[in-house]
Amino acid sequence: MNLTDTSRTGGDTMRARLADPSWIAAAGPAELRAAVHALCWRTVRSTIDGFCTDLHVASKVLITARGVKAELDARLALLDARTGTDPDERAVLLRRSANATEIVAACDAAVQFAQMSDARWPAASDLVAAIADHRRRVSPEDACDADTALWRVLDDAEHLSPTSNAA
Repeated sequence: MNLTDTSRTGGDTMRARLADPSWIAAAGPAELRAAVHALCWRTVRSTIDGFCTDLHVASKVLITARGVKAELDARLALLDARTGTDPDERAVLLRRSANATEIVAACDAAVQFAQMSDARWPAASDLVAAIADHRRRVSPEDACDADTALWRVLDDAEHLSPTSNAA
């Protein structure tokens, strides 16, 4: 099939699947790759925004979109190496590659934003260290209810921490 062919053989169906985060979460690599390729033909901003709301889904799409972007860039490089290529075919590949870049950027931003909220983020580590220091400086007899409540949260955070030494 020519890259400039405008037939919609399944592309709309694949793009519609990307609007369902549970489909993305359950999709295998080949299915997800086909759906992301379809989205690169014609992006739907609301679909991109939708799958960026879930960290797991955004991560899966990010990995897949990076692969699709690499495929499109490789096709473009091959096309550029050939002589007498159709300029419309090149323009279509450039547009699809740009759309893949848009998907990668949106998913990457969503993943990075989610990591900022993650308890393993360095700022959270600083906060945990400050609370632990406060706990060492205040004796249990002098602690108010707010102190003990804060310390319970610290205990829970340290217990759930991937770097904790808890068994």
